[in-house]
Amino acid sequence: MSAREIAETLEVEPYIVTEEERLDFEKAFEEAHQRGEISDMDFASTRIKKALNQWSVRAWEAAGKPRVMPDSAHDAIPEIEAVGAPAIDAALPYLKPNSGRTRAKFLNTILYLLEERDDALEVTKARAEKLDKAAALQREVAALLDESHTAQLAKVARSLEEWIGAARYGQAFPTALVNGRLRGRFEGDALSARLTGKRGGQSRDANVVKSVAVFFPDTDEFLTGSSRYALIGKLAALCGLDGKTAKQNPAAYVRSVLECNKKAANTEAPSPHRDNSIVGLLTGNKST
Repeated sequence: MSAREIAETLEVEPYIVTEEERLDFEKAFEEAHQRGEISDMDFASTRIKKALNQWSVRAWEAAGKPRVMPDSAHDAIPEIEAVGAPAIDAALPYLKPNSGRTRAKFLNTILYLLEERDDALEVTKARAEKLDKAAALQREVAALLDESHTAQLAKVARSLEEWIGAARYGQAFPTALVNGRLRGRFEGDALSARLTGKRGGQSRDANVVKSVAVFFPDTDEFLTGSSRYALIGKLAALCGLDGKTAKQNPAAYVRSVLECNKKAANTEAPSPHRDNSIVGLLTGNKST
């Protein structure tokens, strides 16, 4: 039911925000940000949510306002041109591939990083020992069920093990069992920790840089042209770089992280391509 329909049911007058009131609110919001009363992170988060919501509403309306949105609904509408946050708007033209879906995925990733807890690495480490033990016990359960010729129960046990693994990085909410696999939703609160390298020190700052940089060309031509390191650095800084070195010179820090990444990649055996964006980690690499 719409707000008006609900109001009519309750026999009260609905409050409908007028266009003038909406514009007044937006103006007041921007002025509060300029005065420093609203942080850059909160400002960017709000503007991203607005842009994504408008983009989805346009797609829904263009598709005829269906009850269930088809996967292709967004393909027929213009991509998001800007959100109103300078660091983000400057980066949008350089995404790869530069499509509406990529822009939405990029914005969702930035939105997540803006709202992620700043102790992502610490909380993941704190959860690891008990969850590793729980996962090992679950594998033992699955093996015992296999030996007891109860393959479907073993499948459920292995599915639960996957959810236990994901729980390092957020809260898991299984809600249904479909063909022996648990389905549900997952709310990440420390997803950037999944990007921690196997070698060297662990740093959320480095993980933020990796999360952002994956959306841009990794060629020397791109990175060294027109301060592209600075472009990625501004995005990473917006998402909450914490270390002294990273905050003092984000561009140099980005360059250092990406160069270390390349060296590590060159010394490791080739592996299948993984979508290392935060949204990709949630939905694309391993299904839960």
